[in-house]
Amino acid sequence: MAIKEINMIPPEILAAGLTIRHLRLWFKVLILVLLIFTAVYLVQYQWLLKLENHQFAKSSSDKEIPLKIAELSQAQEEMDAKLKDLLIKNKMLVAMAEGQVFYEILALLSNAFDESTWIDQLSIHRIEQTNISIITLNGFSLSHNTLGIFLKRLSSVPQINDVVLINAKKNEDTLDKGFVFSGTIGFKLSCSVAKVP
Repeated sequence: MAIKEINMIPPEILAAGLTIRHLRLWFKVLILVLLIFTAVYLVQYQWLLKLENHQFAKSSSDKEIPLKIAELSQAQEEMDAKLKDLLIKNKMLVAMAEGQVFYEILALLSNAFDESTWIDQLSIHRIEQTNISIITLNGFSLSHNTLGIFLKRLSSVPQINDVVLINAKKNEDTLDKGFVFSGTIGFKLSCSVAKVP
């Protein structure tokens, strides 16, 4: 005898179970489709965001270029002002250095002077790119002897060379700036001075 299968589960329950399995399958498919759409949307959104950021960066860089040019021109103006300031300071330092030469020359001349000889005018001409200055002196001395002593002292200073008496003349009673130079010897001389060590 053959055994006949007997289904003890009522057909309504079987149909309901089949329907639930069918609904679960379609629900899973729906969720999968929604996930695919969401993934595609997110990828497109990221791509658009990058594109917008790139365009925004480009447009903002277009706006920043004039600002950067303005900043650079302002920095250039500041540098030009500082350069002018440095050039002025350099000129002042050169003038001070020349003034230092003037003081050094006066210090050398002071060794040759005594109370019987004095300077009325002093001019210094510095020869460019050398260490030599040409001095022209106008002054007074009490006598020819004191003038001779002054010239010997001046010639004995090691840095002073080529002492030349241009003229010496006895002054008659002359009034100069309220002083009477009676019987003094007016003289003019020139000499060269090497750089003071």
